[in-house]
Amino acid sequence: MILADANAIAARCRQTLLPLAEARGLRIDDHPLPAVDAPTDQLVAMLEAPEADGVVFCTHGEVLDAVAEPARSRGAAWMPPAASTAKGGAWIVDHRADRAPTLQYSAHSAQLTESLQSGPDLRASRCAQG
Repeated sequence: MILADANAIAARCRQTLLPLAEARGLRIDDHPLPAVDAPTDQLVAMLEAPEADGVVFCTHGEVLDAVAEPARSRGAAWMPPAASTAKGGAWIVDHRADRAPTLQYSAHSAQLTESLQSGPDLRASRCAQG
């Protein structure tokens, strides 16, 4: 799991990811790219990378909105449209090598945790840091 931003955002992301991390025996790592001021192109590249498979990323809506339209215009149809994530909502991007990426939306992080507890293999979680 990846967390973003070393202050309140990171603390909130950790709170969001902790139940899932505990249930699946995962660690939570801090990472600079899901942060509010991160370079959009680098964040999109990180999300599209094969290494992102099985990783949970946590950040805030404005970060997703900042990457949504540029990513979609570059052909990342799996990226949700800007401003489509409600507060507390989450997107699961499933991009296995054998098919095109798909999206699953959860309106609340508790639903995400329930969905992922018995869902795909997860390696780590990352939280945005500043």
